[in-house]
Amino acid sequence: MNIHRKTVMILFPLILVMLVTYLFIRSNHPKDLNNQQVAEQDPELPKQIIFEAMDLVASKDFRALSQFIDDKEGVDFQPYYSWDAHGRHLSKDEVNSFFFDVAERKWGVNINSGADLVMTNEEYYTSYIYSHDFSKLGTLSIDSSLVNDGATVSLSYVLTQMYGENTVKYAEFYIPLFEGQYEGLDWQALALVFKNINNTWKLVGILHNQWTI
Repeated sequence: MNIHRKTVMILFPLILVMLVTYLFIRSNHPKDLNNQQVAEQDPELPKQIIFEAMDLVASKDFRALSQFIDDKEGVDFQPYYSWDAHGRHLSKDEVNSFFFDVAERKWGVNINSGADLVMTNEEYYTSYIYSHDFSKLGTLSIDSSLVNDGATVSLSYVLTQMYGENTVKYAEFYIPLFEGQYEGLDWQALALVFKNINNTWKLVGILHNQWTI
């Protein structure tokens, strides 16, 4: 046998093995692993979680709603899409006993008048949480606000100021108008804000919004 032919026959299997090994390594390149890590860090907010939480808000079952709240993180309540309105931060236990607390407390500031919003939890719920039947009448959008009002700060911007950039996801229920005579100035919105904590979606914010002067 020709020595060159013999050499080729010996080297060919080795070259083939090296090629297969190279293709395998390339298919598992760190770039692909990085994409996988990003996907894990930025998962999609399941609609099932959204509707379960909204149903509990609508039915005033805050004892069950408290199970959506992280022990350490708690949950923020805001009367408007604005961190200037202050609002309140409640713990998981405070949400659990929400409707048993009948004391008047400061819930932030009325953006129109500048007056303090001092009311009971029940009064706040009626005026600045479930002020209308968002579950039935609201249009749901996820990570995209339907509010189109020049006087309203972007919800995404507000949440960035509150929680940092790209750390939370939100579901907004938006009702554009109730009576034609107001030409859409009676719109209402309610946003549920979630954060992925240890691969579990936790409710970290409930933000109400409505037309302001």
